[in-house]
Amino acid sequence: MITLLVRSWSTYTHQWVLLKTYQQTQAFKTLRRNASTAKEYIYSWWLWAGTLLLSGAVVGEMYWLNQFIKLDTSVIDLEKAGGYIYLPSDLYFHQIMTQEDRAMTLLQAAKSDNRRKRLAAVEALAVKNNWFDSEYRSVAQCLDSRTKIGLARSRNVDPRFLLIRPQGIDTKVDVCQLLLQVLQSLNINDVNLYTRHTTLAALKPPTGRVPTEMTNQLDISGDGLDEDTDLTLQPEDRQIMILLEALSQHAQIASHSEVIISTGGLDYLMKLYTSRFQSVGLHCMIAKIIANISLHSDLHYQITQSGWVGVLASWMESDNMRLKLTASKTLANLDRDTHPNKELYDEAVYLCHPQYRNPEEVKADIVFVHGLLGSALRTWRRADSMRKRETVIEYQQTQCSCTHQHTEYTECWPKTWLAEDCKPVRILLVDYNTHLSEWSPKYPIEDTRGTLEHRSREMLDKLKLAGLGQRPIIWITHSMGGLMVKEILTQCELDSVDCEIVDQTKGVIFYSTPHHGSTLAKLSSQAKYLLQPSVDVKELKKDSPYLKLLHDKFMTLLEVRRTPCLSFSETLPTSVGLGVKLHLVPKESADLGYGEFLQVTTNHLNTCKPECKCSQIYQETLYFIKDNLAIDFIDKLIIIGSKEIKKPLSIINRVPQSIFEE
Repeated sequence: MITLLVRSWSTYTHQWVLLKTYQQTQAFKTLRRNASTAKEYIYSWWLWAGTLLLSGAVVGEMYWLNQFIKLDTSVIDLEKAGGYIYLPSDLYFHQIMTQEDRAMTLLQAAKSDNRRKRLAAVEALAVKNNWFDSEYRSVAQCLDSRTKIGLARSRNVDPRFLLIRPQGIDTKVDVCQLLLQVLQSLNINDVNLYTRHTTLAALKPPTGRVPTEMTNQLDISGDGLDEDTDLTLQPEDRQIMILLEALSQHAQIASHSEVIISTGGLDYLMKLYTSRFQSVGLHCMIAKIIANISLHSDLHYQITQSGWVGVLASWMESDNMRLKLTASKTLANLDRDTHPNKELYDEAVYLCHPQYRNPEEVKADIVFVHGLLGSALRTWRRADSMRKRETVIEYQQTQCSCTHQHTEYTECWPKTWLAEDCKPVRILLVDYNTHLSEWSPKYPIEDTRGTLEHRSREMLDKLKLAGLGQRPIIWITHSMGGLMVKEILTQCELDSVDCEIVDQTKGVIFYSTPHHGSTLAKLSSQAKYLLQPSVDVKELKKDSPYLKLLHDKFMTLLEVRRTPCLSFSETLPTSVGLGVKLHLVPKESADLGYGEFLQVTTNHLNTCKPECKCSQIYQETLYFIKDNLAIDFIDKLIIIGSKEIKKPLSIINRVPQSIFEE
């Protein structure tokens, strides 16, 4: 509009100047014929010269304005369309794209049958960051589901590519009642005990409190309440949390997910998301439901067409670790273009790295398994003593001798530190539920499901679903998690189908793993009538027959496989409450009797929580990984305190040649 006004004014002024010039010229001629004196002749001459100079100046100004001011008037045609209409199907509107021929070419390439061509086209689209708003909207309406997911998994993509579907639900209708109707339509006869229990709890009238299965006990793991726990929830919101938990459990079953979608569940969840925009706890529960639905590939199209891709992309940028990682694995489940092996991430498995589409080929897997009462999202944080920024800076100035400037506290050092130091790897976090006492279990569960053997089998199935066994593997475990990995490997050794897991295992790290039992089990046994120790605790009894048998089988496996192992042991006691401090895993129990054994000056909880990148725990862990995976094939300089230890690499013989191939 500005350009049109400038051009109109320029044309009008030019015509006016020409008219005035012509009039003054005629007047000059008349005066020269009729002038009787030299004064009148001189006056008329100056009048004509001044008019000529003025017209030249105006024309020159118009010329230079036209040269230096360039306004794109094509946006006027695009703005005439006003808003946008969210399209329920994958259609192309060529008449809208007249000014974006390049974008149209990329969109067509993104639908190519050639996978490499599709990935390149999406990557080229993702870097577009200087378009007009209307251009982004036009392109966004032309995206097919596969391209939309690819853009959502691209780093720094413009969010205007990912439209959120407008909601047509009546605002006067209670969305919680709508979700409750969805839950009532689901069958509870073919579900496990936990799903049935949470479903019945959600269908009951609100009591104003959250059942024990929805809360985290303050336990010796030091995890406490999850970071996303919202302590300010109103009673009605607390009931919503139970309702969402029940829906998330049903969503793991394909037929139940179909019912949730057919009854409008995805639209109702979107409405709940927009109406509770500030509640991170509710967002985490909603993300959990979408993640479980994404396990069923037949339902991917419904998720993308419900507008959830844009929401998931925004959640990936969240500061909340649970919300970020849940959204990340959901988009990874939806993204079938970069997962030719059809890797899917179950509710108990989090994709920690790579979060976005990675141009580098993943060459190995690193799997983290937490211990008793731990959490995949809280166990692997930086040491709690380093939580304050001032503490971190002070530590670096007094004790830290490395050049790393990590002044920010991290909730997940595998994601922030290890992903930076070992880029060509995939990092997985495994999660599972445990409890100390039978008095207040987190959910009703059969005794057999609480055993290490059964938990290990469940974990193995979920990791196989994520594609574990196709690349070299490093296991990193804390406390009881080490026993679970030992159980997994011994089970796989005897199974001809799963033996590839053992074949690909290149090393295991044990942080304070009670190979021969824990004093915690002894304490619980002495107070068994008061505490009623759980199955998890009973199996950790010192020198228990189960632990002895498991250790013997694992040592036999190591003798045959020669798998490298690294064990850490605590040297400081851990507070277990009421002023009692214990060495939960003594040196004798933490020593595997094979591989390298290190004692660190910390307690049981912090053996897996390094203070800094230059700490002994992290440096030894990083060296072990690179040593046994041959990543960055150079000598590794280990920095511990003020000492520098240079360890030569001597591993070419035991590393498969395929790791080095591009």
